[in-house]
Amino acid sequence: HLLHFGGRAFPCDREIVAARPWQGHALLLSADTDCLSLWDADGLIRTVRVGVYPQDMALSAEAAWVCGGADGKLHQLVLPSLQEAAVIPLPGMPERVCLHGAEAWVLSLLGEPEVCTALLRTELETSGVQEITRFGGIPGALAADEKGLWVGVSELVVHLPWGMDVPDVIVEGIGLAERIEVQDNRLVITDGLEGRQFLIRT
Repeated sequence: HLLHFGGRAFPCDREIVAARPWQGHALLLSADTDCLSLWDADGLIRTVRVGVYPQDMALSAEAAWVCGGADGKLHQLVLPSLQEAAVIPLPGMPERVCLHGAEAWVLSLLGEPEVCTALLRTELETSGVQEITRFGGIPGALAADEKGLWVGVSELVVHLPWGMDVPDVIVEGIGLAERIEVQDNRLVITDGLEGRQFLIRT
């Protein structure tokens, strides 16, 4: 596995589940090695262990927020040192995260009494956690826009306006949204299960 950066190629970990740019650097999260690594055009700067089979991360100006997967925690790592600054226990297995203001929104996989996905709101300053609603199936993707939150789970993508738990938009016929991109007045949904993309006007 290779990371192409600044016209060069570097060997990197397997099973990269999230890759994000940050101030001229690249951050890679590997579910194979349970590591978050920071790179620049000269190569690897540093790497740290985080979570157990971690699944996703979101970036603020000064921190990376990592879904720890099987360890059931949301981890805050300071950038660029990658030192752990906070650990927030969550129900289930946190698999998707996005930031909006002073809140982290998380999709967490629950196994009891049946497999489902919980949408959680976490106050970053107080570490308070609130379950907003649940969906059938497994987590897919998560993205925020000015009006609310786009949530992708098994066979479904919905839009929840801020402060509400009832969707104002429902998109069906999608196997599992692995990525949701908000672009001006449209939405791009990548269906990883069916190998298709959907373009939706918003």
